[in-house]
Amino acid sequence: MEIDHDRRLVLVRFRGTVTPEDLREYLLENWVTGELADYVELADLREIDPQVLNSGALLELARGPRELGMTGAGVRLALLVDTPRQATLATFFANARAIERPDARPAKVFRDLAEAERWLLEPPTEGV
Repeated sequence: MEIDHDRRLVLVRFRGTVTPEDLREYLLENWVTGELADYVELADLREIDPQVLNSGALLELARGPRELGMTGAGVRLALLVDTPRQATLATFFANARAIERPDARPAKVFRDLAEAERWLLEPPTEGV
């Protein structure tokens, strides 16, 4: 995990086999403390093996406990993907999160790193 305090940006690169438990542990260890609560996050999923993740596990994570909500005006989550399977799972997670947790930070799926960073760092507009 890389933290750019000047841009208030967290970049995390997931690699290999990532389970729902791994994702939950990452969220609890790094976001519950509140220290990064107003930072934007770029989750690079391009090097994960998506075979372990499924829609049921992602829905459970999207519904997650309140402490994983990461609420806050303008705080965003960009999900960077490479394959169609990664894109499908990331889009499912982003949509499920928006429905299940309307107070949670917005999430959007990208295939281009520069585009994801631009979206994360642009000034927030109301409701985004």
